[in-house]
Amino acid sequence: MKPLRSVTAVAERNTSKSALTIYRQSGNVLFLILIAVALFAALSYAVTSSSRGGDSTGFSREKAKLAAAELVQYGIQLEQAILRMKMVNKCLDTQISFENPIDPDYLNPNAPASGSCHVFLPSGGGAAWKTIDAQWQDPSSASVGLGIPDTACARYVGTDGSGTTADSFCDTDTGATELILAVYGIRPEICAEINQSISGNPAIPVDLNHQYSLLSHRKFKGSFGQGFELGDSAGVLDYKRTYCYKSSSSAGFAPDTYSFYHVLVAR
Repeated sequence: MKPLRSVTAVAERNTSKSALTIYRQSGNVLFLILIAVALFAALSYAVTSSSRGGDSTGFSREKAKLAAAELVQYGIQLEQAILRMKMVNKCLDTQISFENPIDPDYLNPNAPASGSCHVFLPSGGGAAWKTIDAQWQDPSSASVGLGIPDTACARYVGTDGSGTTADSFCDTDTGATELILAVYGIRPEICAEINQSISGNPAIPVDLNHQYSLLSHRKFKGSFGQGFELGDSAGVLDYKRTYCYKSSSSAGFAPDTYSFYHVLVAR
Protein backbone atom coordinates (compact mmCIF):
# COMPACT_ATOMS: atom_id res chain seq x y z
CA MET A 1 0.00 0.00 0.00
CA LYS A 2 1.35 3.39 -1.08
CA PRO A 3 1.86 6.06 1.53
CA LEU A 4 -0.94 8.62 1.75
CA ARG A 5 1.44 11.46 0.89
CA SER A 6 2.47 9.75 -2.35
CA VAL A 7 -1.13 9.31 -3.43
CA THR A 8 -1.87 12.92 -2.64
CA ALA A 9 1.10 14.08 -4.72
CA VAL A 10 -0.05 12.03 -7.70
CA ALA A 11 -3.52 13.51 -7.44
CA GLU A 12 -2.09 17.01 -7.30
CA ARG A 13 0.00 16.39 -10.43
CA ASN A 14 -3.01 15.03 -12.34
CA THR A 15 -5.06 18.02 -11.27
CA SER A 16 -2.35 20.37 -12.50
CA LYS A 17 -2.17 18.59 -15.86
CA SER A 18 -5.95 18.82 -16.28
CA ALA A 19 -5.93 22.48 -15.47
CA LEU A 20 -3.11 23.07 -17.94
CA THR A 21 -4.98 21.17 -20.65
CA ILE A 22 -8.15 23.19 -20.02
CA TYR A 23 -6.12 26.39 -20.13
CA ARG A 24 -4.51 25.45 -23.42
CA GLN A 25 -7.87 24.47 -24.95
CA SER A 26 -9.38 27.74 -23.80
CA GLY A 27 -6.46 29.54 -25.36
CA ASN A 28 -7.01 27.75 -28.69
CA VAL A 29 -10.71 28.60 -28.70
CA LEU A 30 -9.94 32.24 -27.94
CA PHE A 31 -7.36 32.28 -30.74
CA LEU A 32 -9.91 30.87 -33.23
CA ILE A 33 -12.47 33.43 -32.12
CA LEU A 34 -9.97 36.23 -32.70
CA ILE A 35 -9.20 34.88 -36.17
CA ALA A 36 -12.92 34.71 -36.99
CA VAL A 37 -13.40 38.31 -35.84
CA ALA A 38 -10.44 39.44 -37.94
CA LEU A 39 -11.75 37.64 -41.03
CA PHE A 40 -15.20 39.11 -40.54
CA ALA A 41 -13.72 42.58 -40.25
CA ALA A 42 -11.67 42.04 -43.42
CA LEU A 43 -14.72 40.77 -45.30
CA SER A 44 -16.80 43.72 -44.14
CA TYR A 45 -14.08 46.09 -45.30
CA ALA A 46 -13.88 44.37 -48.69
CA VAL A 47 -17.65 44.59 -49.19
CA THR A 48 -17.68 48.24 -48.14
CA SER A 49 -14.77 49.03 -50.45
CA SER A 50 -16.51 47.25 -53.32
CA SER A 51 -19.70 49.22 -52.80
CA ARG A 52 -17.69 52.42 -52.82
CA GLY A 53 -15.93 51.47 -56.03
CA GLY A 54 -18.39 53.24 -58.32
CA ASP A 55 -19.11 56.85 -59.23
CA SER A 56 -20.97 59.47 -57.20
CA THR A 57 -24.33 57.99 -58.25
CA GLY A 58 -23.59 54.82 -56.31
CA PHE A 59 -23.08 52.54 -59.30
CA SER A 60 -20.40 50.19 -57.98
CA ARG A 61 -17.82 48.24 -59.91
CA GLU A 62 -19.55 45.04 -58.84
CA LYS A 63 -22.76 46.25 -60.51
CA ALA A 64 -20.78 47.12 -63.63
CA LYS A 65 -19.29 43.62 -63.73
CA LEU A 66 -22.70 41.98 -63.36
CA ALA A 67 -24.21 44.19 -66.08
CA ALA A 68 -21.31 43.46 -68.42
CA ALA A 69 -21.65 39.71 -67.89
CA GLU A 70 -25.40 39.89 -68.46
CA LEU A 71 -25.02 41.77 -71.76
CA VAL A 72 -22.33 39.44 -73.11
CA GLN A 73 -24.37 36.39 -72.11
CA TYR A 74 -27.49 37.80 -73.79
CA GLY A 75 -25.59 38.31 -77.04
CA ILE A 76 -24.42 34.70 -76.93
CA GLN A 77 -27.97 33.48 -76.26
CA LEU A 78 -29.35 35.33 -79.29
CA GLU A 79 -26.51 34.10 -81.49
CA GLN A 80 -27.20 30.50 -80.46
CA ALA A 81 -30.95 30.92 -81.02
CA ILE A 82 -30.34 32.17 -84.57
CA LEU A 83 -27.86 29.38 -85.25
CA ARG A 84 -30.47 26.79 -84.23
CA MET A 85 -33.06 28.38 -86.52
CA LYS A 86 -30.66 28.34 -89.44
CA MET A 87 -29.61 24.74 -88.87
CA VAL A 88 -32.92 23.17 -87.83
CA ASN A 89 -35.51 25.40 -89.53
CA LYS A 90 -33.32 26.26 -92.54
CA CYS A 91 -33.88 30.01 -92.08
CA LEU A 92 -32.08 32.36 -94.45
CA ASP A 93 -30.47 35.52 -93.09
CA THR A 94 -33.15 37.61 -94.80
CA GLN A 95 -35.91 35.54 -93.16
CA ILE A 96 -34.79 36.13 -89.59
CA SER A 97 -37.33 38.20 -87.70
CA PHE A 98 -36.80 40.16 -84.51
CA GLU A 99 -40.46 41.07 -84.18
CA ASN A 100 -41.36 41.31 -80.49
CA PRO A 101 -44.13 42.66 -78.23
CA ILE A 102 -41.93 45.41 -76.75
CA ASP A 103 -40.74 47.06 -79.98
CA PRO A 104 -43.19 46.35 -82.82
CA ASP A 105 -41.04 48.02 -85.48
CA TYR A 106 -39.18 44.83 -86.47
CA LEU A 107 -41.75 43.21 -88.74
CA ASN A 108 -39.98 41.16 -91.43
CA PRO A 109 -42.20 40.39 -94.44
CA ASN A 110 -39.76 37.66 -95.53
CA ALA A 111 -40.24 35.58 -92.38
CA PRO A 112 -42.35 32.38 -92.70
CA ALA A 113 -45.87 32.68 -91.31
CA SER A 114 -45.20 29.62 -89.13
CA GLY A 115 -42.91 31.70 -86.92
CA SER A 116 -40.07 29.24 -87.43
CA CYS A 117 -37.65 32.11 -88.15
CA HIS A 118 -38.86 34.44 -85.40
CA VAL A 119 -36.12 34.80 -82.79
CA PHE A 120 -38.57 35.66 -80.02
CA LEU A 121 -41.20 32.97 -80.61
CA PRO A 122 -41.17 29.44 -79.16
CA SER A 123 -41.61 28.07 -82.68
CA GLY A 124 -38.44 29.89 -83.72
CA GLY A 125 -35.51 30.84 -81.51
CA GLY A 126 -37.39 30.78 -78.22
CA ALA A 127 -35.46 33.80 -76.90
CA ALA A 128 -36.84 36.78 -74.98
CA TRP A 129 -36.52 40.45 -75.87
CA LYS A 130 -34.42 42.20 -73.23
CA THR A 131 -35.45 45.46 -71.62
CA ILE A 132 -32.31 47.33 -70.61
CA ASP A 133 -32.07 48.23 -66.94
CA ALA A 134 -32.46 51.99 -66.49
CA GLN A 135 -29.56 51.96 -64.00
CA TRP A 136 -27.26 50.97 -66.85
CA GLN A 137 -27.84 54.28 -68.65
CA ASP A 138 -24.95 56.69 -68.80
CA PRO A 139 -26.17 59.84 -66.97
CA SER A 140 -24.74 61.97 -69.79
CA SER A 141 -26.57 59.98 -72.51
CA ALA A 142 -30.01 60.92 -73.78
CA SER A 143 -31.24 57.33 -73.74
CA VAL A 144 -30.29 53.69 -73.33
CA GLY A 145 -31.67 50.91 -75.47
CA LEU A 146 -31.27 47.74 -77.47
CA GLY A 147 -31.32 47.39 -81.23
CA ILE A 148 -30.57 45.10 -84.16
CA PRO A 149 -29.52 47.43 -87.00
CA ASP A 150 -29.27 46.59 -90.70
CA THR A 151 -26.13 48.60 -91.54
CA ALA A 152 -23.29 47.55 -89.22
CA CYS A 153 -20.17 45.76 -90.44
CA ALA A 154 -17.52 44.49 -88.02
CA ARG A 155 -14.04 44.82 -89.51
CA TYR A 156 -12.32 41.52 -90.33
CA VAL A 157 -15.30 39.52 -89.07
CA GLY A 158 -16.94 37.40 -91.76
CA THR A 159 -16.02 37.59 -95.44
CA ASP A 160 -16.92 39.68 -98.45
CA GLY A 161 -18.50 38.41 -101.63
CA SER A 162 -15.26 36.96 -102.99
CA GLY A 163 -14.49 35.06 -99.80
CA THR A 164 -11.66 37.29 -98.59
CA THR A 165 -11.57 38.98 -95.23
CA ALA A 166 -13.71 42.12 -95.20
CA ASP A 167 -12.18 45.55 -94.66
CA SER A 168 -13.02 48.58 -96.79
CA PHE A 169 -15.45 46.30 -98.61
CA CYS A 170 -17.81 47.02 -95.71
CA ASP A 171 -18.36 50.52 -97.03
CA THR A 172 -19.15 49.57 -100.62
CA ASP A 173 -21.65 46.73 -100.60
CA THR A 174 -24.57 45.25 -98.64
CA GLY A 175 -23.12 41.73 -98.83
CA ALA A 176 -20.69 42.30 -95.95
CA THR A 177 -23.19 43.81 -93.52
CA GLU A 178 -23.35 41.84 -90.27
CA LEU A 179 -26.39 41.07 -88.21
CA ILE A 180 -25.52 42.42 -84.79
CA LEU A 181 -27.02 43.06 -81.38
CA ALA A 182 -26.31 46.57 -80.13
CA VAL A 183 -26.93 48.18 -76.75
CA TYR A 184 -26.26 51.91 -76.77
CA GLY A 185 -26.11 54.63 -74.14
CA ILE A 186 -24.63 52.44 -71.39
CA ARG A 187 -22.34 53.61 -68.61
CA PRO A 188 -18.61 53.76 -69.36
CA GLU A 189 -17.99 51.57 -66.29
CA ILE A 190 -20.02 48.78 -67.90
CA CYS A 191 -18.28 49.33 -71.22
CA ALA A 192 -14.87 49.02 -69.58
CA GLU A 193 -15.86 45.81 -67.76
CA ILE A 194 -17.09 44.27 -71.04
CA ASN A 195 -13.75 44.94 -72.70
CA GLN A 196 -11.87 43.70 -69.64
CA SER A 197 -13.77 40.40 -69.77
CA ILE A 198 -13.17 39.98 -73.51
CA SER A 199 -9.57 41.10 -73.96
CA GLY A 200 -8.17 41.68 -70.48
CA ASN A 201 -7.90 45.41 -71.24
CA PRO A 202 -10.59 47.84 -69.98
CA ALA A 203 -9.60 50.61 -72.43
CA ILE A 204 -12.51 51.83 -74.55
CA PRO A 205 -11.74 52.44 -78.26
CA VAL A 206 -13.29 55.37 -80.12
CA ASP A 207 -15.28 54.44 -83.22
CA LEU A 208 -14.36 56.29 -86.41
CA ASN A 209 -17.69 56.06 -88.20
CA HIS A 210 -20.09 57.31 -85.53
CA GLN A 211 -22.16 54.14 -85.47
CA TYR A 212 -24.38 55.32 -82.61
CA SER A 213 -26.91 56.85 -84.99
CA LEU A 214 -27.07 53.67 -87.04
CA LEU A 215 -27.36 51.38 -84.03
CA SER A 216 -30.10 53.37 -82.35
CA HIS A 217 -32.27 54.25 -85.37
CA ARG A 218 -31.84 51.56 -88.04
CA LYS A 219 -33.67 48.25 -87.57
CA PHE A 220 -33.27 44.96 -89.40
CA LYS A 221 -36.49 43.98 -91.19
CA GLY A 222 -35.28 41.42 -93.69
CA SER A 223 -32.89 43.41 -95.86
CA PHE A 224 -29.36 44.67 -95.33
CA GLY A 225 -28.27 48.23 -95.94
CA GLN A 226 -24.81 49.48 -96.85
CA GLY A 227 -22.36 48.16 -94.27
CA PHE A 228 -20.65 50.89 -92.30
CA GLU A 229 -17.56 49.71 -90.47
CA LEU A 230 -17.21 49.43 -86.73
CA GLY A 231 -13.59 50.46 -86.46
CA ASP A 232 -11.08 52.59 -84.59
CA SER A 233 -7.74 54.12 -85.59
CA ALA A 234 -5.74 51.76 -83.36
CA GLY A 235 -7.44 48.66 -84.75
CA VAL A 236 -8.72 47.51 -81.36
CA LEU A 237 -12.12 46.64 -82.83
CA ASP A 238 -10.61 44.57 -85.64
CA TYR A 239 -11.62 40.89 -85.53
CA LYS A 240 -13.87 41.55 -82.50
CA ARG A 241 -17.24 39.77 -82.53
CA THR A 242 -18.06 41.25 -79.13
CA TYR A 243 -16.84 44.53 -77.68
CA CYS A 244 -17.74 47.99 -76.44
CA TYR A 245 -16.71 51.37 -77.84
CA LYS A 246 -17.33 55.10 -77.58
CA SER A 247 -18.87 57.14 -80.37
CA SER A 248 -16.57 59.96 -81.35
CA SER A 249 -17.49 63.31 -79.82
CA SER A 250 -17.13 64.84 -83.28
CA ALA A 251 -20.42 63.16 -84.23
CA GLY A 252 -22.69 65.97 -83.15
CA PHE A 253 -25.72 63.77 -82.60
CA ALA A 254 -24.14 61.59 -79.92
CA PRO A 255 -20.96 62.77 -78.23
CA ASP A 256 -19.35 60.35 -75.79
CA THR A 257 -21.96 57.64 -76.18
CA TYR A 258 -20.91 54.12 -75.19
CA SER A 259 -22.23 51.14 -77.13
CA PHE A 260 -21.91 47.38 -76.77
CA TYR A 261 -22.21 45.10 -79.78
CA HIS A 262 -22.25 41.36 -80.43
CA VAL A 263 -22.15 39.84 -83.91
CA LEU A 264 -25.12 37.50 -84.30
CA VAL A 265 -24.47 36.54 -87.91
CA ALA A 266 -21.13 37.25 -89.58
CA ARG A 267 -21.44 37.76 -93.36
